[in-house]
Amino acid sequence: MHGLFRKISITIAASALLTISATSSAQLKKGWDKSSVDKLAKSCTSQIMQGAKQGYYEKARKAGNSNPKPFPEKQLKESFAGMCKCMSNKAANTWEFNDFKANANTYFKQLIQPAMNGGECKPTGLVGKAIKKAKESKK
Repeated sequence: MHGLFRKISITIAASALLTISATSSAQLKKGWDKSSVDKLAKSCTSQIMQGAKQGYYEKARKAGNSNPKPFPEKQLKESFAGMCKCMSNKAANTWEFNDFKANANTYFKQLIQPAMNGGECKPTGLVGKAIKKAKESKK
């Protein structure tokens, strides 16, 4: 599961930047506002969901399963939406918008890796449980 998120982190950052409009706000770093943070979070969630859905059906196909269970879209979206909102807030409170835009791939990697390893912006719900279970099985 971790490899999928590393692979799509660049896509998330690039796609999210296309949808962000920047204006200043006193509470966030220069160039960010509530709307731009929300757009980044929505784009992040959307991109992760696309990658997860493709990965789910590709894995089933490779396993010879021509009729997999339905993709758990609602549960996964709930898991990732909170993570993406947290990462978007963290980005807006850490880097100025233009700096983030210029270094999005690097910065998103800095946010997504700790989240997927159980850090501050870790996913909850179905994904959070799967990550916890995977960690416990490695012990």
